[in-house]
Amino acid sequence: MTSSSASPSAVSVVHQGIEYAGEFFRVASWTPSLGEALKGDTYFRVVFVASPSMVFPRAIHDHRIAVYVPDERSPELERAEAELRVMREAMRTYAAESESLDLLSTDRDDIEQRAVGAWAESFRGGQLIAAPSLGANLDELFADGYWSTWAERIGSLLIARAYVESPIRHDLLQTALRPEVDTPMLFDALVGVGDATATFAMDAFGLGLGLSPRTDPQTRSVASGRLAQVAASGWAPDAIGHALAHEQGMTYPLATLFLLQWVLNGRHTLRLRAGHGLLCRDGERFAQDTLRADDLAALRWPQGLWERIEALEIVEAQEAMDAHLAMLAGPAGQTERLERAAAQRSTELPEGLQEAPGDAGRG
Repeated sequence: MTSSSASPSAVSVVHQGIEYAGEFFRVASWTPSLGEALKGDTYFRVVFVASPSMVFPRAIHDHRIAVYVPDERSPELERAEAELRVMREAMRTYAAESESLDLLSTDRDDIEQRAVGAWAESFRGGQLIAAPSLGANLDELFADGYWSTWAERIGSLLIARAYVESPIRHDLLQTALRPEVDTPMLFDALVGVGDATATFAMDAFGLGLGLSPRTDPQTRSVASGRLAQVAASGWAPDAIGHALAHEQGMTYPLATLFLLQWVLNGRHTLRLRAGHGLLCRDGERFAQDTLRADDLAALRWPQGLWERIEALEIVEAQEAMDAHLAMLAGPAGQTERLERAAAQRSTELPEGLQEAPGDAGRG
């Protein structure tokens, strides 16, 4: 085991079609910072404490954190860890001698396998602490595998409990969605500047996310409805983003994507903080302090957008309708569709503006 200041190891689990990034620690002893509420792009945490420690549920301030506290260490585990330490030191000593290193590597694999078995056997007698309790079967959790496998199993329990209702129509996804990887491509496809990979991403995920033109209205309203509900709270933008990402289970990239869809629909603009640092696709600084629908095609995927926003602002009626009609018109050359819709503006505007931003049928 490592010290309590150890860096986390990355781990992830898939739940209802979304990949959730998490972390696990192997520490010598418990420290209060390990129980602090999660933020950023980490959605669960598993902590393995090396030796019996007093960890109370009240020290855990997020229901997506679990702490494993072992029982008394067995003699078998002590021997296995001692052999492993000696082997690692020998490998450092003979690192320059390939033949010796090959022999040591074979021995190391055998010793590590015994150590893993001893760890797993020892762990089955410990405690898995969470607030509230997970009620997990430790024999099943530690039946086989290694640290990352154990962390994944525990993480799956944490995420499944935290996000019972999916923020999307996961049954319509073609494969598991990786928010950090897939949302930038979906954004490119959404604003019409994507390549073949963006088109593939939209084909795979667009229906389930309510982004595809083929999406039925009921599906469209799932994510946008949650966004509208949280945005109506009147909280600061960064608090809205946190609620969507961590409480609703959207993750930050998906929450950002749905927010940009709102902007694309022409109903909202984003007033940006001074020194926001957003970039255009050509690498130049985005110089404006307001982000509008017609800015999106030139914008590079805005990582960390929620913390860069000063306020979400409702667009004036005329400007909102013009932006929405332009979005409906699609590629250049479809001017007839735009002109027909614009001719009906005066009669349709009042009814349309009564609907919540991002409602069904808005993009």
